[in-house]
Amino acid sequence: MPGIAVLLLLAACVTGVVMLWYGLRGRGINDHPVCRWCRFDLDGVYPESVTCPECGAGLKRQGAVRVGVRRRMPTFIAAGILLATLPLAPMGMVAWALVTGANIDSYKPLGLLLWESRVSDPARLDALAAELAARAMAGKLDPGQYRRMVDQTLAMQGNTRRPWRESWGDLIERARLDGVLTAEQEARFRSQAAVLEIETRSTARAGAYVPVRIRLKEARVGSGMRMACSVVVNGARVAGKQARWERPASGPVSVLGEPILAGEEAATFMLTGSRAAGLGGMFFVNQQPSRGEVTVLVPADCSPGDTTLELELQRAVTDASGGGVLAMINGRLRATGRSSVRTPVEVTSAPVRIVAAENQAATAIPATKPMSAHLAQALRPSRVTLGSDLVSDLFFGADPFATAGQASASFMVNGVSVPVAFEVWCRAGGREWKLGELHSGSRPDADGDPFGAQRIFRSMTTITLNGRTITRSSSSGDDADGRRVAGPWEGGDAVEVDLILRPVSAIAERTIELESYYAGEIVIAGVPVERQGALLDPFADMRSRIEGRGRASPSGRTEPLSDPSRREPERDTRPGPGPGPGPSESSGPL
Repeated sequence: MPGIAVLLLLAACVTGVVMLWYGLRGRGINDHPVCRWCRFDLDGVYPESVTCPECGAGLKRQGAVRVGVRRRMPTFIAAGILLATLPLAPMGMVAWALVTGANIDSYKPLGLLLWESRVSDPARLDALAAELAARAMAGKLDPGQYRRMVDQTLAMQGNTRRPWRESWGDLIERARLDGVLTAEQEARFRSQAAVLEIETRSTARAGAYVPVRIRLKEARVGSGMRMACSVVVNGARVAGKQARWERPASGPVSVLGEPILAGEEAATFMLTGSRAAGLGGMFFVNQQPSRGEVTVLVPADCSPGDTTLELELQRAVTDASGGGVLAMINGRLRATGRSSVRTPVEVTSAPVRIVAAENQAATAIPATKPMSAHLAQALRPSRVTLGSDLVSDLFFGADPFATAGQASASFMVNGVSVPVAFEVWCRAGGREWKLGELHSGSRPDADGDPFGAQRIFRSMTTITLNGRTITRSSSSGDDADGRRVAGPWEGGDAVEVDLILRPVSAIAERTIELESYYAGEIVIAGVPVERQGALLDPFADMRSRIEGRGRASPSGRTEPLSDPSRREPERDTRPGPGPGPGPSESSGPL
């Protein structure tokens, strides 16, 4: 029983006792002297008489006479008795349940259970849902009661100010299995399943792009449910003015360069219950909050000051409980499943402060020699890799058949003590060229990874061929604190390269978290260059080894192509004595 119900019962009991006392005391009707003991009207008798003519009590003692005749009020008496005694029954049942351990919810009417669900805490909500589920499975709910339960569940799901429990989502699944849930109710449940919010930088510059993150705040589903929620941005406004928006260039997760869930969606979230099965035979675990990101161009004529940024969002929710939601359609991976439920356009807003176009939206942190030395050591990559990185390229947007004309480097940003936003330049062979951009804000490719596939593949995939690992697992450099910067290679046959990190305010302004950045230039000298080779020829290393064994060694001898000590024994090809297998065949391995 919720605490508010107990307080109401106690209040009713106390009120009843007060009303009973007031009704018995009565209402004063005159100012005559009255005997306190028998309430006899002493008008015309007192003070001449020394005793009460009715009961004989002495009237000269202090307090023996009271002023005013009072008449009892039967209405107050009846109401007081009712209020004082009615709470005793449920309070007694609660006390009995506490002593015996019985489930008192099983004795409550449906209306009381539904009322409690509107005022109870989360722990109590689970107990109420368990009782309703038990009644539904036992067939104790008639169609009218079933509809009341479903309507209350949908109302609770749509009220984002109230807590949500998966056990109430299981009641909807129970109603669907029992054939009670209507198509309209199911559509309403799916449309209310995703609770979204947006966040952006605290400061944005007029006339510049500002990142806006669409975040899944809560998934209001059942424990065994799995849904895919695609979010479409229909418009954007800053300070009430229409603004242009677009998705970031990183795009969604891709396979062989082909984006998954490509289309008009700005974000795709998986709404998964705690006991939901895997996704299409593959179980993706995403430990990070689900989110997607777009960029909004702040109108150049926006006045400086505090205002709001608004996105018009429309959701399409697909039930994926019956199977996977990914299918190849016309050569592209798309979301499939039951028919999608599209919600009306909703406006979601976030506060932002606009500064003039000539000002910076990120504060520069002055450079110092100790800090520059610290950053050079903390950000130093172990190598610059030329060629294909199968794990990163195959699944996350780059060309898996890249040649040595592509280079990449992984930077760990968890060791830096200040926010950074750099352009990464390479210097080798007397030339300088831009490799890419690096910052310590949230990683854009993680924002477009709704299934957590990026962390799974990058932390588990290792390809080994002929005893040589040609593609390493990249969990050490591509986790939540890692940044992979990739770009062209113009260094020729250089075996080392200098990396120059040049601070750029615009890079910090394209992130949500970085309100400041380190303004010093960092030079990381002598980073080794490692050539991996292209994915198109995975046997190149084996072929070079075979060719090398046929060449003359430094000692002048020619190395054999095979090791005579490891030569297999010759097989006896002579026919056996009979129609059965020969000795060599019978004793050899199958």
